[in-house]
Amino acid sequence: MYNPMDLSGKRILITGAGSGIGRETSIVLTKLGATVVLLDIKEQGLQDTISLLDNKEKHQSYVIDLSKSEEIEPLIRNIIKDGPFSGFVHCAGIAPMRPFLMTKVENIERVMRVNFYSFVEIVRILTKAKNGFENGGSIVAMSSTGSIHGKPTKIAYSASKASIDAAIRCMTVELKERKIRMNTVMPSWVRTQMFDSFMADYPDSSDVKEIQEKQYLGVTEPYEVANTIAFLLSDATKTITGSTILMDGGILNG
Repeated sequence: MYNPMDLSGKRILITGAGSGIGRETSIVLTKLGATVVLLDIKEQGLQDTISLLDNKEKHQSYVIDLSKSEEIEPLIRNIIKDGPFSGFVHCAGIAPMRPFLMTKVENIERVMRVNFYSFVEIVRILTKAKNGFENGGSIVAMSSTGSIHGKPTKIAYSASKASIDAAIRCMTVELKERKIRMNTVMPSWVRTQMFDSFMADYPDSSDVKEIQEKQYLGVTEPYEVANTIAFLLSDATKTITGSTILMDGGILNG
């Protein structure tokens, strides 16, 4: 049967793979035939993800704190020794909430280190290394509607996502001779454990009211985001680059 999203023979690196969208992406990609290398800060999360994958023995996982920039290059270069990558997916991210008047540089720096700086560093290493990528390659990063839709208490998070959107447009130009594609996926609310916790803790917040009133197609499921990521990684999309795919359930039009 013809499958334009077949990922057989592709080796893909995924950050934030221990939970949420990163875990769902890992599951979907392996169902499509990919071999994955998973990164996360939590060992148990990685083990739980591996247990859900097709052909468990084919895949690798590594624990890393992406806020520690100095640890990224040694790990990635060691992983590359086992073979080049066809794709990279950056799902790792933190989303603390802090009012503007309580936001200091160190608060923003912490979020940027995990959400943005680590992404740039991994892309730099993969594209610089002799065997980092093979036959072009596709890079997908998680953005958010927060990058274009202002909300209180989310300055650092929104800035980190907007930074990714801007950066990929610059990097694609510099990497065009290598035929490396870079895109982002921009969801609004996604039904992850983080979402469920937020709904339980802040049932009367303006965000919850916005979801109920404006996200008229409903909350996006993790598998929808994972399927979109798989689409961008596949050979079905060889000329999509420097783009952002909006997945907002209609909230920006509501």
